[in-house]
Amino acid sequence: MNLYIDLDRSQLVAGPSNSGPVTSLSFKRGDAAALQVTFQQLGTSGYVPVVLPAGTGFKLGLKVPGQYDSAFVVYCDAWTAPSGDGTAYALQPSFNTTALNALLDPAGGGSGGTGLAQVSLMGEIAWIDPSGRETSTKTFTVVVSNDVIKDDEGVPADATPPYPAPAALFTRALAGTVALAAGQSDYAVDLTSLGLSAPPRGALLSLAAPSSAVPAFGIRMVSSLSTAVSLALHTDAPPSATGFSLTYLLLP
Repeated sequence: MNLYIDLDRSQLVAGPSNSGPVTSLSFKRGDAAALQVTFQQLGTSGYVPVVLPAGTGFKLGLKVPGQYDSAFVVYCDAWTAPSGDGTAYALQPSFNTTALNALLDPAGGGSGGTGLAQVSLMGEIAWIDPSGRETSTKTFTVVVSNDVIKDDEGVPADATPPYPAPAALFTRALAGTVALAAGQSDYAVDLTSLGLSAPPRGALLSLAAPSSAVPAFGIRMVSSLSTAVSLALHTDAPPSATGFSLTYLLLP
């Protein structure tokens, strides 16, 4: 997360070219937030990043709103100064503290309890120059949301019966083609090799006629799926010639 501080106003602002004030930040419980903080001042053509003098100290502190004399809920004074042409200071405050955990889980139930969805804290960033002069930002709000993954939940148990894996559904040959014989209306397809545990719910049927069959015979397909091992097909009018076929797709 990139943060920008207007040194003239001691205010968090929206960006390197946006002086709009930022009054609220959001984080997640349990995370180590990687922050990049840039100090800047307005120049003749917009904000100019500023690297503070060597030896300047920095700190970020979050507390319960209104409890100014209380202990920190989150605190970080380990900042890394920019190097080379860089202008951003790096810090990584921890949002896995006992104080924060107590706020989000006031009943102390751990992962077995409900906890709170989020808490609001008051925050401040301060810097102390080598002479000891301290400056701080305007107070801002920090919303910390409870984490969903606690890493102690375990793996959910499969239901009984377990739902088949996708591979079990799609690797079987659920489609096939039956060659129709002239004068024959009834056909049986052996489904034993599919190992179906239950009869299919139905079948999608498609008739293919030879190009020479003009017009094709009038035919209406009726399928009877009586068992998981056999598919019965019936045409209400038998083909008058060879070359007709029926493609089926079973619906498991």
